[in-house]
Parts: sequence; C-alpha cells; structure tokens
Amino acid sequence: GGDEFALLLTAGASPERLAELAELILQAARARFVVDGHELAISASVGVSRFPDNGVTGAELLRHADTAMYRAKRNGRNGVSFFSHGGEETDAAAQSALMRQLSVETELIDALAAGQLFMQYQPVFSTHDKRVRAVEALIRWRRPDGEIVPPDLFIPIAEKSHLIVDIGRWVVRQACRDLPRLHQAGLLDLQMNVNMAAREFLDAGLPDELSALVAEAGILPRHLCLELTEGMMMNHADQVIPVMRELRRRGFKISIDDFGMAYSSLSRLKDLPISSVKIDRSFVAGLPDGNEDGAIVQSILDIGRNMHLEVIAEGVENGAQWDHLCALGCTLIQGYLMGRPMLPDDLIAAHGGAPAVPSL
Repeated sequence: GGDEFALLLTAGASPERLAELAELILQAARARFVVDGHELAISASVGVSRFPDNGVTGAELLRHADTAMYRAKRNGRNGVSFFSHGGEETDAAAQSALMRQLSVETELIDALAAGQLFMQYQPVFSTHDKRVRAVEALIRWRRPDGEIVPPDLFIPIAEKSHLIVDIGRWVVRQACRDLPRLHQAGLLDLQMNVNMAAREFLDAGLPDELSALVAEAGILPRHLCLELTEGMMMNHADQVIPVMRELRRRGFKISIDDFGMAYSSLSRLKDLPISSVKIDRSFVAGLPDGNEDGAIVQSILDIGRNMHLEVIAEGVENGAQWDHLCALGCTLIQGYLMGRPMLPDDLIAAHGGAPAVPSL
C-alpha cells in the first residue's frame, strides 16, 4: 500500500538489534507534528522477517514481513511482530479478518463525523427508595439505512485503534451536555457513569480536559463517574493510577467495572483512588440459588462497606435477584428488571421526578 515502507538491513541484523530498530521506528512515528496549525499524531505497525530463517529470496522475506505487520495491526497497532512459521496456515484468514476490521473502523470514522452515533442511558436504582440515583452512558450506532450496529461489534474494533479515545471523548462530551437537562427534569443530583478505556487514562491531560467539560456544562465533577475495568487498570497501573489520583483530587468519581473478574489483590485495591465498584453480572446471574456466587457477592459487599466504597450490582433481571441482593445489603442495582437503556426523552418520561421501579 501507499503507506507501507520496507527497510533492508544487510549487516548486524540480530533479533536484539532488529527489536531495538523497530522500537526506534515506532517512537519516531509517534512523535506529534503540526500541519496548518493543527497538531497531529500517527502510529505505525512493524513486521519483521529474517534471512534465512523466514525466507531466502527477497519476495519471501517481504511477504513474511507483511504477514508479521498484519499481526502487529491485529494485536492493537503501534507495535512490532516477528514472523513465525507456526501460524502460516491461518495467515489468509487472519488477513481477511483484519480487512473486515479495517472496513468497520473506516465506517466508524465516518459515523463519528456524520452524527450516526447517539446515546442511551440505563438507570441505576437505590434499593432504599427505588429512585434513580445514576445512569450509565451507553453509545449506540445507527447506520443511514436504520440498522443498529451492536456495540460488541464496533467497540472492540475501536479499542484496537486510537479511535477509542476519539469515541470516548465524544461520549463524555455528549453525556455532560445531556446531564443538566436530566437534572432540570427532576432527576435531581443524578450521577452520570461513563465507561472509559485505559488508553484514555494514559493521557496526563485528561483531568484538565474533563474539568473544562464539566465547567462548560454547568455540572460538578462529583456528578461524573468514570468506569474502567479491573483488568485494564492493573495492566497499566503505573501510568493510569497517577491520573486517577488527580481526577479524584478534583472531585471526579471513579468506579471499577466488572469487579471480581480480574486478578487485583486486596492489598493493591486498598491503594486505588476509587469511589465505587460494580459487581460483575456473571456473579449476579447465579443468584439466588448459586451458593458460590452468593458468597462472592457478599464478600464484595463486605469489602465495599469496610472500605467506604459504593457497590453496584449489574445485570439484575428478575425479582428474586433483587430481593436477594437487598437481603445481602446491596444498595444500588442496575439491570433490565428496572430499566433498559433508553433515550434521554424516554428516561425523563419514565423517571423524571418520581419513584421509578414497578412493584416487585
């Protein structure tokens, strides 16, 4: 392609030297530059093949380097991959899958620019008075022909590229715009829960950007709760946690989503600057009959209580689960039983200024 370049080393091409050179190329590609007054950034993917291990002709070496480059792209881009013979039989299928991914990615870029993305909000209820205390902001994509693209199709693709940052910023901006209207409609002091990717927390400028957004919207930092998964947080802890601390210092809330599904230790948990945790729906699904699930849920509730953290149970779909969670002392519940994701107008019509859960 027009954006692909080949580099040939005729000497000193040890694996260690090649890895160092590939990293230098990635660093050079990541450097920001200015065009017509706009600061831009790009990323690169590097594929490496070696003579004679991966080929003895120029054509073979180029083909195998190209295959390795596609693997680097498939693994999230901005990385390097060395060719290995073990996966040759799947190369064609892998490249086909990558082309489908790139097609959706290109379409998603157009969707973001063309206004095809929109927001729905799923309510979080208090078990004490059955009122809406928060909503989770969920992005949706409607194609021009009216087809709704499932989030589990386009979100993973966005997460493999820088697009997840652009989409994440769009979601936060839209949520901040919608929240004052929800407050004015009677959903007083409502909290907005927004899913964030770990990559967004790698940006040291995130606290300043979010502070400007909430100030512009006329809401308080405490009205915005940023959710990220346990695994994402721990995979990038050294970079993510300082940004989290600064956000908490400014009054923003932070929640661990899908709590209990990763590997963070309790000793690490006590040092995290968080305000709440969400019990993963896989544990809720086993209630009330699953003894193991019940024990895990009770343990998470106890941890939250002792560490002064709010605990939200998600994925509640029937009255038996609601009753069991209430008996365990859970105070915040989210799920299809009480409310599906809905447009702002529908949320206001259903819950504005009034108790909002049907009799259970």
